[in-house]
Amino acid sequence: MSYPTYNPRSSFPTQIRNANHYHMRLCLLGLNGSRRIMKQRVSVGYRMAIGSRVIAAVVGGYAVAALCTGCLSLALVRWTDVARAEAVMTATLMSFLWFALAVIWVFAASTAWRAWVGLCVPGVLMAAGWLILRGA
Repeated sequence: MSYPTYNPRSSFPTQIRNANHYHMRLCLLGLNGSRRIMKQRVSVGYRMAIGSRVIAAVVGGYAVAALCTGCLSLALVRWTDVARAEAVMTATLMSFLWFALAVIWVFAASTAWRAWVGLCVPGVLMAAGWLILRGA
């Protein structure tokens, strides 16, 4: 089979294009004499960091959402003329937002430590607010 040396529809000769395609296929199959790309193993530290983030997202996100719900419901009852049941319902609906934001934060943080700190700081602030509003 004879290939024309120039294809008028492209700026590259067909033989060169076919040679590059052939070389790429050999590289993908590992038959071109170069080193084969071995599958890299994931380190234990990386797995621990991902596991830590998952635990932070689930447990820490739930804790932050629960504390925000309690603090917001008490604040609505105390500072507005909202009935207690409506305040709890409003705060509970907002908890879905808080939980989603906590999960997004955990996986967007640059390190697992930063993710945990980013959950602990608002958690402590909301717990303090909840204790202050509950006691008053």
